[in-house]
Amino acid sequence: SKHAIEVAQKLNPQSTFKVMKAEKLKFKDSSFNVVLCFDVLEHILDPNKALKEIHRTLDNNGTLILTVPNLNSLSKKIKGKNWFAFKDKTHVSLLTKKQWKNKLRENGFKIKQQKTIDLFDLPTKLGTIINLLLYKLNIPFLPKYGDNLVLIAKKK
Repeated sequence: SKHAIEVAQKLNPQSTFKVMKAEKLKFKDSSFNVVLCFDVLEHILDPNKALKEIHRTLDNNGTLILTVPNLNSLSKKIKGKNWFAFKDKTHVSLLTKKQWKNKLRENGFKIKQQKTIDLFDLPTKLGTIINLLLYKLNIPFLPKYGDNLVLIAKKK
């Protein structure tokens, strides 16, 4: 969003930020060696279009690191329909880990790592205590029950 860009520009005046659709990136082929896609793909009706564009803009050894809501999270199991990802009406592509991995493969990526991160949507006090403990112990990544799925993939 333009607002997010304005905030980012104030925090990082030496950087360049642009607003554009993930499904139609205005960058040349092979422009980047890393693309970070945090909390974006679940907001896109057709994530395949965005993944194709990301693939196009990555160089031959490029890496994509993405996060999306984890439908297998502990918070979801506890909160059910009140889980954060279900409450956000802009989340139009909530998919399972298997579905995200298949989309990556279909769009020319090879999955290198998969993890989950954070339990931020647990009931307030419990979630805060658990997250502080995990970060204090330097283990923010969880095997499978965190609220966000983290996938790291290389361009094939």
